[in-house]
Amino acid sequence: MVCIKKERAWNADDVSLLNAVGQILTNALQRKQSEEALQLAYDKMEQRVAQRTTDLAKANESLQQEIAERKQMETEKEKLTEQLIYAQKMEAIGTMAGGIAHDFNNILMPIIGYAEMTMLDLAPGSENWKNLNQIVMGGKRAKELIRQILTFSRQTDHASRPIHLEPLVKETLKLMRSSLPSTIEIRESIDPDCAILGNPTRMHQLLMNLCTNASQAMRLGNGTLTISVDEVRYRERVVADGLKLEPGRYVRLQVSDTGQGIQESIQSRILEPYFTTKPPDQGTGLGLSVVHGIVKKHGGHLTFSSKVNEGTTFQVFFPKYSGSMADENPMPEYNVTGGSEQIWVLDDDRAIAMMEQKMLQNLGYTARAFTRGDQLIEEFKNNGDGVDLIITDMTMPNLTGAELARQLIILRADIPIILCTGFSENIDAAKAKQIGIRQYLMKPVVMKELAHAVRKVLDDLS
Repeated sequence: MVCIKKERAWNADDVSLLNAVGQILTNALQRKQSEEALQLAYDKMEQRVAQRTTDLAKANESLQQEIAERKQMETEKEKLTEQLIYAQKMEAIGTMAGGIAHDFNNILMPIIGYAEMTMLDLAPGSENWKNLNQIVMGGKRAKELIRQILTFSRQTDHASRPIHLEPLVKETLKLMRSSLPSTIEIRESIDPDCAILGNPTRMHQLLMNLCTNASQAMRLGNGTLTISVDEVRYRERVVADGLKLEPGRYVRLQVSDTGQGIQESIQSRILEPYFTTKPPDQGTGLGLSVVHGIVKKHGGHLTFSSKVNEGTTFQVFFPKYSGSMADENPMPEYNVTGGSEQIWVLDDDRAIAMMEQKMLQNLGYTARAFTRGDQLIEEFKNNGDGVDLIITDMTMPNLTGAELARQLIILRADIPIILCTGFSENIDAAKAKQIGIRQYLMKPVVMKELAHAVRKVLDDLS
């Protein structure tokens, strides 16, 4: 017997159930796919956020570096601006130095000249002779100071030679004593054997600046100014208080005061050019910076210590000169020798022209003074045959000394000429010689120097 299995018929409920199950499975699959897609999107977003964070960090680092560089550039710009201002001030000082040198030397020349001529009428060693000698010495010091300012403006060096500090210190203290109140005591302790290789004028300037600063620190009128010079020897290298001294022997110069002292907050700035705590009409701020420059030029070292209301001490260390002082090369001393020749003098400053005429007459010469170059040339055309020498200034209105010399040499090729100048950027000794000028003298010309130059030129002709 064959059994036939009858398939069950699907009703609507079954179909609905299957559809529901299918929908559930489909939804589950879609949810899984969505979750996977969402996870993938989330991972990608995390990667993008991480990359963006990295990029932002790099950008921030770059920005910080750029800000730092800009700050550094601003700082450097400020320093460059300060240096430019300083350079402009130095240029202004140089221009001013050149501008005033001629006039200042013209002022000095009659002071020195008339003092020297008056000394000739006095007994050497008398009180009046000594007083006039102090005037002459002061004038010569001023002459060297002007020369130093001109040298500074041209950024060249002064010649150095072996010098003892003792006479310079004593001379400085003598000058300071006359200007200080009697209530300020001056003490000194000087080793006479202390010699250095240096320039006397610069050393005098250094001493004056340090002593003036010390006296101004005691402006209330009471206190003690102490200056000492001694030898110190270091067997090992010294590095302390700003000093870096190699082993060796040094001359130590100390200038101390019992004044108000220097505030700690500004001690690092006191050597800066133009820095000053004084009112504008009482100081330029150049004193200590000049001292520092002089010390460095001489291979020395400068240090100081200060306490408010207790005082300040400056110490300067110079390498000690141990050679023979016979090597010292002082300014030459000329014998005052005159003559009987005829000399014409030209200077637009009448006081100087008359003084030079009188100097030459005192030396025995026949001298004639002029204040205008055109007048001298006209007179020379008519009566120049008997003239043995012409002395002329360089800087004059309308006609310079160099141009005058050219015209005179055209008129008479053998006429000897001496050119005097306080300052000129247009001519020097070499250029003067090329023109045909026999001697070139820097004002103010002292009597011995003038007498020597005149006699040398005239004797060289014979």
